[in-house]
Amino acid sequence: MATDTVIDRGFILAEEEALKAKLSNIYVSDPKGADGRRRVHTYWSYPIAERNRQYPFITIDLIDVEFAADRAHSAQLIPSDYWPSEFATFAEYSDAYGLNYDDARQFPEAINWHPYNLHFQIASHARTGRHDLEITRILLGTSFTPHRWGWLHVPADESDRWLDLVDWGTANYNEGGDSTNRIFRKIFHVVVSAHLPPDNPIAFWKVLKLVGVVKTIPGEEEMGRWEHNAPTP
Repeated sequence: MATDTVIDRGFILAEEEALKAKLSNIYVSDPKGADGRRRVHTYWSYPIAERNRQYPFITIDLIDVEFAADRAHSAQLIPSDYWPSEFATFAEYSDAYGLNYDDARQFPEAINWHPYNLHFQIASHARTGRHDLEITRILLGTSFTPHRWGWLHVPADESDRWLDLVDWGTANYNEGGDSTNRIFRKIFHVVVSAHLPPDNPIAFWKVLKLVGVVKTIPGEEEMGRWEHNAPTP
C-alpha cells in the first residue's frame, strides 16, 4: 500500500489540517530577511512556552460545530464516489477499511451526508503595527478569508469547501503585564462547510447484462432472444 501523505483524516481533523496549511503560506516584510520578508508561523491555539513564539504568528482554535439546517436534505441514498473528510474515491475508502469491494462490478451508496458548519477563530499576533496591518490585509484578501466566496481545499478528500469570514476585530494586549511590550492582535471568525456521513455505505451489484427471451403463450416454444450489455463506464 502506498504511503499516506495526508496527516489527518476524518471529520474536523481534515478541515483543521487544511486550514492550517492554507494559513501557513503567509509572509510579511522584513528588511533583515534573506529575501526581504519573514514567514508568519501558524499554531494550534496559543503557544504557552515563550520560546515557541516567533513573532508574528497566527493561532487557530475550533470554537463551535453547528448543524447546517439550511443545507440539510431528507434521508435518501445517494451515490458515494468519495468519502467526506477522508478519501477522494470510494476505492481508496474501501481499501483503507479492508472492504470487499469490486469497482468494476459494484457501486456504492450511502445516506445523504449531514451538513455542518465548523467555526474557527483565527488570531494574528504581531509586535509591530506594520506587520499587524500586513497580515490583516492578506487575510481579508480573496485568497485567504474574505467575507464572500472564500474557499478551502481539503487534501484528504480532494474537495473544495466554503470558507467564509463572519466577523473580525482588534484585540491588542500587553504581553506579560508589561505596558511597554505591546502585542497587536486581530481576531477573525470564519466558517468552513463540512459533511458527516450518518451511516456506513452500501455496495450494490451492478447490472452488467440484460437477457430477454420471447416465448409462445401457451407453451414454452422460444420465439426469440436478445442480450444487451451495460455501457462501459
